[in-house]
Order: sequence, then structure tokens, then C-alpha cells
Amino acid sequence: MWIATILVIGTSVLAGPFDDYSRSFDTEAIALEPLASERYGKEDAFLFESEGLRLRVNAKDEETGWKSPSNLRIVGNATIQVEMEVRSLPTPTQEDGVAVGLSVATQTLDQPDATLVRVTEPDGSIRYRVVNQPRNAPRQPSQMRMIAPGNNPAARDAKPPRPTFPAEGDSFRLIVQRDGSTLSYRVLDAASESPRDLGQMPLGNGDLIGLKVFALNRNGAESVDVLIKSVTVHADQLRGLGTAVRTIHGQVVYGEPIGLEDGSLQVGPARPEQSTAPTEAPSVTGSSTVEGNVARLEEVVIVERIAGPEEAPIRVEATLNGTIAAVRENNPPPPPPSAGNASAPSPEAASEAPVTPEPKAIIPLDELDVVRFERTVTLSGRFLGQPNVDLTGPHSATAENAKPSSEEHPAVGGDPEKDAPLPPPGTVVPRTTPTPSTSRSTQAPRAEPEPNGIRDLHLRLSGLRDAELTQIVASCQTDEGQSRWRLDTSGSTDWPLVLKRSGKRPHADLFLEPPAGDCNGKSFQINLTYADQQSASLTVKVDQSTDPAHVVDADLPANSTGYDVRVFLKDGQELSGTLTAIDEKSLILSLPWGASETIAIPLGRIRGVRVEVIDRIEPEGTFSERLDTRGAEDVLLARTRGGEIVAVAGIIEGMEGDRIRMIYQDQSRTVPLRLVEGIVLAEGPAPVDPEPDEPIARLSMTEDQALSGFWRAIDGTTWTIETVWGATLKVPASEVQSVRFQGTRMTYLSDLEPARVEQTPYFGRLIPWRRDESLRGGPLTINGQTFDRGLAVHSHCELTYDLNGRFSTFETLVGFDDTTRGLGRVDCRVFADDAEIFANPDLRAETPATTLRLSVAGAQTLRLVVDYGPDQDAGDRLIWANARLYRDPPEAP
Repeated sequence: MWIATILVIGTSVLAGPFDDYSRSFDTEAIALEPLASERYGKEDAFLFESEGLRLRVNAKDEETGWKSPSNLRIVGNATIQVEMEVRSLPTPTQEDGVAVGLSVATQTLDQPDATLVRVTEPDGSIRYRVVNQPRNAPRQPSQMRMIAPGNNPAARDAKPPRPTFPAEGDSFRLIVQRDGSTLSYRVLDAASESPRDLGQMPLGNGDLIGLKVFALNRNGAESVDVLIKSVTVHADQLRGLGTAVRTIHGQVVYGEPIGLEDGSLQVGPARPEQSTAPTEAPSVTGSSTVEGNVARLEEVVIVERIAGPEEAPIRVEATLNGTIAAVRENNPPPPPPSAGNASAPSPEAASEAPVTPEPKAIIPLDELDVVRFERTVTLSGRFLGQPNVDLTGPHSATAENAKPSSEEHPAVGGDPEKDAPLPPPGTVVPRTTPTPSTSRSTQAPRAEPEPNGIRDLHLRLSGLRDAELTQIVASCQTDEGQSRWRLDTSGSTDWPLVLKRSGKRPHADLFLEPPAGDCNGKSFQINLTYADQQSASLTVKVDQSTDPAHVVDADLPANSTGYDVRVFLKDGQELSGTLTAIDEKSLILSLPWGASETIAIPLGRIRGVRVEVIDRIEPEGTFSERLDTRGAEDVLLARTRGGEIVAVAGIIEGMEGDRIRMIYQDQSRTVPLRLVEGIVLAEGPAPVDPEPDEPIARLSMTEDQALSGFWRAIDGTTWTIETVWGATLKVPASEVQSVRFQGTRMTYLSDLEPARVEQTPYFGRLIPWRRDESLRGGPLTINGQTFDRGLAVHSHCELTYDLNGRFSTFETLVGFDDTTRGLGRVDCRVFADDAEIFANPDLRAETPATTLRLSVAGAQTLRLVVDYGPDQDAGDRLIWANARLYRDPPEAP
């Protein structure tokens, strides 16, 4: 049997981030098969009821409860909530004898780092208590510390009281929140309407490897009886759950795209290294939903449907009252092989192409929101050859140390020969035997890269961490000895290397002076050190000959493989590849993932072309500024021999061989491409495309590339994409990080351009509104929950969108950015045409976020207004999270 895991939320507006994990335990939502791997302890203590998972633990039974999937990793800041109800929590004979609670761990859940529990004290009082287990402290053999009774009652009475907190009511919510390296505890029960703080502890920087909810009964008079209703995790990032496919209604299927048929995506089982753990669908604590005058708390429901081996895949059609409305396909899949046919496949069968797995879900393309791949970024490297580039040379101190005398420079292990050859680069011959008195004087000075006319070796690194590199050491055992290079050569006679990396991007280029010995067939061992003192290493194999006498030719391009460029399109798309041709209509780009895969891009869609020269003169940020301030003429950025950039304005005519032709001062002239760093095309009207009758898929790919088009086919591991201008591409699925859909049934406001923007600063300093990021450029975060889509505004701001009567419903979660820290009061209103459809004249940051579901049927415009409140504009940073428009009424919750 396989499981089709669909996560359904009461309203689609809260189904924003993937990096949330929710678990509901009612009988309609639970499936026994995944639960079997999540529960632990006494098996017969589990009871399934309509309200949740019930645990009944007798005295002296082992600890019993539920654990998160073993492959789940909680990265960064996180908020973990558990909703529980106590039926019976008997009085124990000693402290910590009876408890129910929540634990989190960075290493093993058997020895958690932090635990928040509800306990019954020996005097019968019900209390909350926190148990901290710092990593460097001795751990007890079980999760709760047992306070053993001593022989002296007076001594026990004299000990200081342990910190506990009173509990009220049978239903409660335990909350553990991580902010950086600090873990905080909170609880919500009948004692207050908002969570109460119970303290905090230092946790460190490691990821959380999971959580558990448990019941403990060491010495209670009766059974512990507790109901676990739900578990929810909001996190910066969750790992280990595999590829996620989310619909516009908030449903999520974990599995791989395996096919397209009849306008629907087929989702198959996850790959072996990935997981199908049921997760997803966040809810914001205390959020309310506004439907006219009705407000109610949203609930997260996980619906798991089990399909037998003879049943057809589930087709996701809609959600209805928290369940999946599914229909079976007419043609069921073939029955599974019988036990008698389970022998190993024949050689003939093994040579055939792999059989496409049966889909676990089939989702119409116009109901898709996002497909996100969980790809583990690994450090890797390639040897790209010996291009026509010279950035560095040998260590300046090597020549004078090349022929040491036997008296001053004794060789290690024997007498030196006077006619010994020059040692390979990086070979260190000590001048004297190091001693405390002489070692300081023998330190070699730092050597800076100095070009010497010889072509460098070029290595490309990928998968680098988001941190600065402070040291790189490369070594290679050539056929003439060991060679070594360093980024920082202080105190070493290793030869210098040159690092080319833009900021903290995941890829970089290394350039090394070729050693005397040929590196063909050899491997470079590369060790990296980051600014945070973390290190990494990799091996790069050399598959071609290297020549220490290969000189630079000034008349040839720097890149031996052609001119690598990055093309910036007007709709935010970016593509990298090798420039093949430019004519009066289009630019031809050879794409990196296929030897013969090219694309013709109309010039009218291009903002600019950046030539990826290795020794770039103009900073990357300056080119971005040029793209944002384009004028009425094309601009060619040419390099002068004096090391400067000259902006030549004119009209680009095309490309002739390795030269760019343009009209400059009414004359047609050509410029060698080897002298060009970029081309900024003239500002012009955006291309007008007819409104599509099918969703557009926007692919985010490796190397920060982005491509939009129509998803036409899936053939094994290759996708066929047709661009909006009609070009067809075959893209390897491995290049894709995520796919976001602009569908015909739902549209995010952040995908639309507002027809009018009115912003008025209170003190004269304008803070521009932003889409899909906060006003400070970070993630959109409300109450600890991060959203990948939405609008961030500052008072006073009005955004007006043209609807033209095409939409029926507007949905959003409106709340204050977490950086306000409780400050902020605004007058918030929403208008459909001139009709006010929502108003809160005193919306405060201290109140819960509000979910809006408003009718805009027939409206021509939508206007979002955030005006000043009583506190001027202090903290008035508001987020319209997941602001979206539905053409059809959304599915009923």
C-alpha cells in the first residue's frame, strides 16, 4: 500500500510557507501506517478518538508518546506548539513522578535539550515546569529528572524551591520558541487569554533534529490520561520532507512530478533519499477570520487517504468541509506482482528503460501554486582548463630559495645536490631548523598575485555556504612533485591563488599558476575556511593537459569556450549561457545544460546583457543600477587599455563573429567582444502578451536563473518548457529548485503591477513598499510565521489594482511585521471600487493577525489603504501576507 498525503487547511489563505509542519490526530485525519513509525513507548496506550490521539499510561509504564518523523530537521528560528487536554493527571508520591509535556533536541530525542511539562506535585497541585539540559552538562538516563528521597526529611525541606508555574483548566497549549541561540517557553491555558512566559535558556546554533510529545507515570496513584489534539511547527526552514507540491487551496502532496497528462500534473512517490512524511499547512496563533461580521479560529487538518494496490490514484478535485473530494480514474493500474513472481529481473528486463511509477495524486495545472524541491546543496568543483587569462604568478620568494647550500639549507633526510631542479610551487625548504628563537625570522612574507604572462589554471567551485571565505589551500601531486597554492600566503612560500566570487554567492572561480609538472589525470585537493571558522574540503579531477609555458594572447577572448553572458529580461527572468549571435530581432543563447540546447530571445524582452569576464572592472552592483536607469539609447560598456569602462551610447545592430556592431554618432562601428563588459538596451514598452488561458510556470533554477513559460511535458528527468514568446526548451529537472505558477484561477497581488501607488511619509523619509519581502529586505514574518508571498507597506500607503471584474474573492492575512516588537497602530481599510469592504481604524501590532476573505465580485478596482494611527508612524510596518485574488469562489473550509 502507498499513502497519498494531502494536507488541507480550513482556509487557503493560511497555507503560505512550506516551512511549517502540522499534525492533527483526529480519526478523520490520521493514518495508522505513518503513525506506527512516529509513536513510541507502550503500544496499547494509544487510543484514537474523534478529538485527537489519546494516551493512557499506567503507573510504572515506560514513557509513551509521539515523535516527529526521524528525517525532519528544524532549521533556524522556530515556534513549536502542542495543544493538549488532560483527562487525568494523578498525584505522585514524589516530584516529577507524573507529567505530560513537549521536548526538543539537537542531538537525540532520548536526551532532549529542553522540555516543557505539566506536572502534578506530591501535594496535589498542578504546575508547569521547564527542564533544561545544556549540552555540556551531565545528562540523566531519562527525560525527566528524578528527585530521589533522601534519608533526612529536614534536609529535603531545606533545599531551595524549584521554579514552577501554576496551571489552570484541563485544555492548554505548550509553546517552545527559538530565536537565534535562545529558547523560550510559553503556555496558554484558562489562566489568561494570551500566552504566558515561563523563562528561557541558551540553546546554541545547531539545528533541532525533532520533537516529541509524551506522557510519564512513574509513581502515580492512577493512570495518566491525556489527549494530544495537534502539533504545529513554524520554522525558517524544514528539511527532510522531500519535494512538495502545493495547490492554490493549500493542499500539499509530498512526491515527485512524474508526468503531465490532460492538463494535470502527476505526482509520484518521493525518491528514495527523500521523505513522504505528512506535513504542512500553517496557522497563525490567535488569528481570526473576517467574513462579514463573523470571526472564528481556523483549524489545520491533515487528511491522509490510503489507496490499495488495486486502486487508481487519487485525483485532487477540491476540498469540502475539511476532506478531500476525490474521484478514481476509470483505468486502474495493473495489479502488483504476486509473491511467486518476486524473483530478480532478467538481464533483458534490466536493460529496459525504468518503468514510470504510478501517480499518487493527479492535480490540475490551474490549481497548482508551487512545486518546491528539497535539494541538498553539496560542495563540488570542476576543472575548466587553461583559459586565456593571467591573474597570478609564482611566489616571489621561490627563486632566491631555489638552490640552498648544504650549510644554510639542509635537506630533510639527506644532503642536497647542488644541481637540484627548481622545486615545484609550494614546496617549502626550511632555511634553518625551526627553534623558538629563529622560527619568527624564517616566516615568509605574504605574496600578492602578480601576473607573469602565463595562462592560469581555472577551477570552478559550486555549493559554497552563505559565508565569506577567509582561506583556501589547494594542492596537487604532479608528476614532478607536490604543488601548493593559498589565498592568504602569510607565513608560507606557497604560491598565491586568485578567488573570484560575487559577495556570498554559492559559486566561485579559482585561478592558479600552472606548476612545472603536468596536472592531467591528477587531482586538486582544496580546503576551504569560512569567516565563521567552519571548514570544508573537496577534490577536483583534472581531465586535460596543463602547460606552464602557455602564454596569454591579447588578441584572443579570455574564455576559451566562448563568451559567457547573463541575460536580464524585462519580466524578471535571468538566463546564463554562451552568446552565440545577435541580430536585429533576437539574441541567441547556448544554454549550459545541453550541448545543442539554444534559445532565441527577442531583443524587445531584454533589459541588458552582462558579459561574464573574469577580470571584471565594473562592480556587479553598478551594472544593476544601469539596468534600473535605462535611457532612450542602447549603451555598450567597453573596456579601455587603461583599465576603465566607457559607456558608448547608440543603437546595437548585431554581432559579427566576435565583434558587436552598433551605430555610434551616425556611423556603424564594431567593438571586439573581448573588450565588452555589458550591453544595456534602451528603455521601451514592455511586451504585451495576450492573457493566457493556462497557468504560467516560473522556474527558479541553479545559478540564480529564472525562466517562465508553459509546462508542456515531463520525459523522465527532462522537462519541456514553452516560453511566452514561443521558444521551446528542454530543461533538466535537476537544474530546477522550485516552480511557481501564475494560474488562471488564482493570482497573487505581488505578481501584479498596481495601477496607482500613493505613499506619504510622516516625517519626510519615504519607505517604499515591497513585494515578497519585508521593508528591510528580509522575509515576511508575522507572529513568528514566515510567508514567501505578500506585500510590505509603511503608513501612509495606498495600492490600487485594476481587477476589471475578473475576480470574485480577495484573501490575505493582515498583520504587523515582527520587527515592530509590539509597536504600531494604523487605520487599515480595503475598498472594492468605492465600497468599503473592510475597516479597522485602530489596527494594533499587539493584537493577533487577521485573516480577510472578502468578496470583490464584479469590482473594477481593489484598493488597500494603510493610514497613520494615533502614534504617528512609529512601527507602522504592515504586511498583507499571501494577498491573493480568486477568479472562482475558493473552496469552502
